[in-house]
Amino acid sequence: LHHSQFDQAQAYIDRTRNILDSELTALIAESYSRAYPIIVQIQMLSELEEVIQYKLFGDQPDRQATMRKTWIKRLKGCQPDVNVWHRTLSTRSFVLSPSDDLELWIKFANLSRKNGRLALSENTLNMLLQDGISPNYQGADGSPTHVIYAHLKHGWATGAQHESLESLKYFTQQLA
Repeated sequence: LHHSQFDQAQAYIDRTRNILDSELTALIAESYSRAYPIIVQIQMLSELEEVIQYKLFGDQPDRQATMRKTWIKRLKGCQPDVNVWHRTLSTRSFVLSPSDDLELWIKFANLSRKNGRLALSENTLNMLLQDGISPNYQGADGSPTHVIYAHLKHGWATGAQHESLESLKYFTQQLA
């Protein structure tokens, strides 16, 4: 996909889908929960196909916008599973930078934090901050406010309550 070899990528997607189809057929008879990971993988293949379409629609911003809206709705409908969200957002990063998808990346960071994946949460939030500056040092003035707030919540959750509270005071003063 990075090198725009779409026909080759589609061939790999088709081959993988055929393999997963037989696995899904066997697992769906047992239980939905056992089949869910395969369903997610098949969904990821569809998203890869959509990434190809998104790239092909480079001269059609309206179609790309429609695809982005569909992706947002679809991810919000997924189970709140850190691994699923991470794979999905990573797939979309072929065509969208995290700054184009801030809301979902912040939700992913919060989901990671709530599931005890603190390093993943912190790395995600640092990626979203302007220049990767930690707001705990009150130097992230150029970053989006909701990213700074999410980073402060992360700091609180990791035991840095005093620093987070001081940064929150500074942050709210800057907003006033």
